[in-house]
Amino acid sequence: MSLQCLKEPTLGEMLDDPIVQTLMKRDGVQRASLELLMSDVREKRTDAEAHLSAHFW
Repeated sequence: MSLQCLKEPTLGEMLDDPIVQTLMKRDGVQRASLELLMSDVREKRTDAEAHLSAHFW
């Protein structure tokens, strides 16, 4: 059994899925907008984690 099947898909892999693309099109969601949102969230989480680490560790 390959461990590859246990790996979670990346955001890019999920956004490349035809079913996800169909749902996004139906909902009027642009890939670039979603990628920008995810990037902003990742940056804010990283900043928040750094802030917490500096105060509690």
